[in-house]
Amino acid sequence: MGKVSEKNSNASFKRIFDMIASNMRIFLLHVATVFTIFSVAHLLFSGSVAAENEPIRVTFISVASEKEVFWGNMTGMAKAAAEDLNIDLEVLYSNRDHIRAVDLAAEVTARPDKPDYLIVVGEKNVGGKSIAIADRARVKTLLFGDLTADEKKRIGTPRSRYLSWIGQRRIDDFGAGYQVARSILDCADRANLYSSDGKLYIFGLAGVFKTSFNEERVRGLKKALTEYPDAVLLQMIPAYWKQDRAEYIVEGLFARYQAHSGIKVGAIWSANSDMAVGAAAAARTAGMVPGKNVFISGIDYIEEGIRKVQSGELCSIVGGHFAEIAWLLVMIHDYHFGKDFLGEMEKTEMYTLTQENADLFMKYFSDSQWGKIDFTRFSRVLNPDLDHYNFSFEEILRQLQ
Repeated sequence: MGKVSEKNSNASFKRIFDMIASNMRIFLLHVATVFTIFSVAHLLFSGSVAAENEPIRVTFISVASEKEVFWGNMTGMAKAAAEDLNIDLEVLYSNRDHIRAVDLAAEVTARPDKPDYLIVVGEKNVGGKSIAIADRARVKTLLFGDLTADEKKRIGTPRSRYLSWIGQRRIDDFGAGYQVARSILDCADRANLYSSDGKLYIFGLAGVFKTSFNEERVRGLKKALTEYPDAVLLQMIPAYWKQDRAEYIVEGLFARYQAHSGIKVGAIWSANSDMAVGAAAAARTAGMVPGKNVFISGIDYIEEGIRKVQSGELCSIVGGHFAEIAWLLVMIHDYHFGKDFLGEMEKTEMYTLTQENADLFMKYFSDSQWGKIDFTRFSRVLNPDLDHYNFSFEEILRQLQ
């Protein structure tokens, strides 16, 4: 009888043990499933926490060429930021061929060894098409600039229709166009450059139509014109961001309106500073004195433009957005190491340079001293006490002083 009881007791213990082991296996399976779900979500939406000594691979597709001064400054600063942040940065140029820019996005995302992140530009539908291509390849993408109204209807916003499109940096192009217009109109008004009919006539030089950069800058000009009821825009002609083309166009405009029609032109609005420099050259050819009897301004900080502000040939230039790709790299770095930037994708404000402050700017920026900037100080991962990003022109200037 004792042996039978002992045998039954052992069997009962075995059943209890098996039940506990089975339940434990089920519990561990649930834990593993939940962990996997959260891990995948983290990778998709919060960046992957990678090894600190492994470079982050980023490809930037520029719509410009290596020779364009503004874009050269922008990529130069981006390369300095990449070096500080342990980012392997590849820069590809489409040389103003927008079809080629989209093709580059397709080629890069089709590689067996894809980059971790792709940066594209919102110009002539390049941004929207590239975002869709990269999303199919599951390559995380960031946009510099903005989409057109039609693109926004199709593409949406970051992390909505295309989950791989994780963010963007926009600049206040509307505000920049407005500041340029106010600057030239104020100067022309003070110099009393009204025509005999009491109107203040101006020319406009656009960049490339159907781009968010150009459309918003022109919209800013039109806003300023509503505040000057006597100001009249004679013509807005695209010069495709090019200095020589702008010079050729403005020479023709002066011949048409001033020489033949007797219309006094008091100001020239330009969507970028390269074209403003070309307009100043054309004005001199037409016998005008830029800064005296015709006032010119444009957008983008380029060295030649700033020097002409110092000399008075340009009444101002507006800029401050040459660091945008560098800022995107800081955001990528932090996202990659688990600090999401969602909610901090505000527009970059622009600043006006005049003769009063151009000297200070040239003192620190004329030699492109980007290597002196410590971009690690802008990272929220490397500086946990930062509550928000301080991507400002003033902060860059403070580091260079």
